[in-house]
Amino acid sequence: MKIFTLFCLILSSICVLNAQDKNTSEKYDIVIKYGYSVKVLMEIDPSDAEAALRILIQHIASLKGYHIKVETVFYTDIKAIKKDLQEKKLDVLAVLGGEFLELQKSVIMQPELVPTSQGSIYHKYILITHKNKAPNFFSTKKHNKLLVSVSKKNEFPFMWLDNIFAKKGLPQVNKVFENIEELDKPSMAVLPVFFSKADAAVVPLSLFNVVSELNPQLKKDLVILEESEDMLLSVICFTSNLPQKVQKIMKEAMIELKDTRQGKQILDIFNIEGMQTFDAGYLQGIRNLIDENNKRKNKKK
Repeated sequence: MKIFTLFCLILSSICVLNAQDKNTSEKYDIVIKYGYSVKVLMEIDPSDAEAALRILIQHIASLKGYHIKVETVFYTDIKAIKKDLQEKKLDVLAVLGGEFLELQKSVIMQPELVPTSQGSIYHKYILITHKNKAPNFFSTKKHNKLLVSVSKKNEFPFMWLDNIFAKKGLPQVNKVFENIEELDKPSMAVLPVFFSKADAAVVPLSLFNVVSELNPQLKKDLVILEESEDMLLSVICFTSNLPQKVQKIMKEAMIELKDTRQGKQILDIFNIEGMQTFDAGYLQGIRNLIDENNKRKNKKK
């Protein structure tokens, strides 16, 4: 998941550039307008992702004899995404699961693909602290520092924490912690808690398992206080602007990438095992999180 953004940008290009009917020499010349929420970016700078995409497109296009152009737009505001979708300015869109649920209320787009990593399509948050702080963690009204592993102002870890704290009879997370630091690199959030430089951290469970395998002492000294539901954070959607034939080619090629030698090499580089077809049930965890958050806010009114 951590480099899902650059991966699907590149894959979208590979799939279209390799798109060719098996029984014909027909090739596709098309401009694909690819929108991206920066909230799905983690450990990748948008300019680096865009540059890598452009270089790859030019290279493969020259080999295959295609004339392909991909126009990439990065969004920091869901209102801007909604506006461009309504004005039919996008063909493909990659967003957080929660953003998709919000956009779906007012615009039509078809969720098609989700990434798989470490044998799962899901992502979990965990709240960790040092074992010395664990017994009195939720009875302590004030803490000093919280580290949150997020991707470009992703609000869902904070939403999850606020729901947890409300159940414990505590105020919102920004009133419990004096300092909250958001980190693009999840690995940077674990060690400060281990060395008692921070009181707690929110990190992906998969990341915690990886770093704990490298340093078994982490699991001995750090305690998981809370664990979220399975949440699908990112999804790739097609819009009606993209011809059905091209949609079919893109989807099939992206799913089959894991079956080719070149595809496996790309998957290994980007730490992703493959892509699979979207199912509405995959969003249930993030839907539950949003529903619980809305109920909590309405109760305050």
